[in-house]
Amino acid sequence: MRTLAITIAFAGSVCVVSTAPLNAQEIDAGRVRSAVERALPPIQASLKAFEAGKNESLAKAPPSLPEAYRKAGCISCHHEGLGLTTLSFLRTRGFAIDEGLARHEAEVLTHAYGEFAPLYRRACTDEDAARQADFFEDIAVQMGYMLGGLLDSGHGRDADTDAAATLLMKFQQDDGSWTYTTAREPMQSSDFTTTAMAARVLRAYAPEDQKARADEAIARARQWLLDNSPETTDDLVFRLLGLKWLGAEDDDIRGATAALRAVQREDGGWAQLPTSRSDAYATGMALFALNRGGGVEVTDDAYRRGVAFLLETQAEDGTWFVRKWAHGYNTYFDAGFPYGKSQFSSLAGTCWASMALSLAVEPSPGPAR
Repeated sequence: MRTLAITIAFAGSVCVVSTAPLNAQEIDAGRVRSAVERALPPIQASLKAFEAGKNESLAKAPPSLPEAYRKAGCISCHHEGLGLTTLSFLRTRGFAIDEGLARHEAEVLTHAYGEFAPLYRRACTDEDAARQADFFEDIAVQMGYMLGGLLDSGHGRDADTDAAATLLMKFQQDDGSWTYTTAREPMQSSDFTTTAMAARVLRAYAPEDQKARADEAIARARQWLLDNSPETTDDLVFRLLGLKWLGAEDDDIRGATAALRAVQREDGGWAQLPTSRSDAYATGMALFALNRGGGVEVTDDAYRRGVAFLLETQAEDGTWFVRKWAHGYNTYFDAGFPYGKSQFSSLAGTCWASMALSLAVEPSPGPAR
C-alpha cells in the first residue's frame, strides 16, 4: 500500500503528515529502534537546557509565591516529571540513556519535595497553608507527573512522600476525582488524567498509618473512572491506565481497551480531540495505554498501524511536532527543543512516542537494561 503524505517544515525540522492508511506490515525492528535512538538526544538536550534556564522564570514569579516553592526551584510536569518517566522507562527497554541526567532529574524532584514537606504537613490541618501548598491550583497534576516520575525512577516511600500523599487525599473531590483549575492542553486538560495519576501516586506512596484511608480514596477514584464518560483521547487513555493501576475488574479493563481502540484513525494514529488531526502525543499515549493497560500485543494490527504512523511522522531530527493548544500561563522560555512555542507540547509528544515505540522491539541485553 502506498502512502500519500504532505511534508511540512517547522523550525528547520521536517514532519511528514500522513493522509492515507499506512501498511503495518512494512515495520521492521531496526527502524523502530533507530527511531527511539534518534529521539533520545533531543529529549535529553532539552531536559538539560530546561535545567540551565528554568530559574530565570522563577525570578519573575509573583511576590506571593510561597517560600517553599522558591527554595525548591522551578520544576515542571513536562521536563522533570514526564522527562524522568521517559528516561526511566527507556532504560528498562534496554536503551542507553544519560544516567547522570536521570540521576540529576530524580535529585531535583527529591530536593523539591523535601522543601515542600513542612508546608504539606501544615496544610493537612491549616487551610491557609493548604492554599499556599496549592498555589498554582494544580497540585494533583503536579504530584501525578512529578511524584510519578520519582516512582518510575525507583524512588521509594519516605517521610517527604508521606507528607505529599497525605495532603493529596485532602484535595480529592467529593465525587472521588482529582481535578485542576486552568486547562493547559495537552498535559493538564482531563480529570481522567488527574484522577488516574493521583490515585497511582497515592497507591504507591500512602503512609502505613493512612493505608485504610488511602484504600478508600483509591476505591472512590476507581469508581469515578468507571462512572464517567470519556470524551477525549486523554480521557480514554487515562481511564484505561487508571483502571489497570487501581485493580479494576478484567471486564472493565477490556471495555476501556475497546473504547480506546475504537477511535484509532485510518492513518493509524490517534487525535487529541475528535476535531483535530492525529499526532504523536495522542498516538504515543494510546499505544502505551493499550499495551501496558489493556494488554494489547505489539503484534496486534492496531498497534502496528500506530507504530507505522509514528515512524512516518517523525522529523529528521528525531522529534515529533505537536501543536500547542494551551494559552499562556507561565513565562515562556526556550528550552532547546524545536518548534518554538510548541516545543513543550512537542517534547511531551516525543516522550510518549518514544516510549510507545520502545515497546515494539525486544529489550536489548546488557548493562543498559
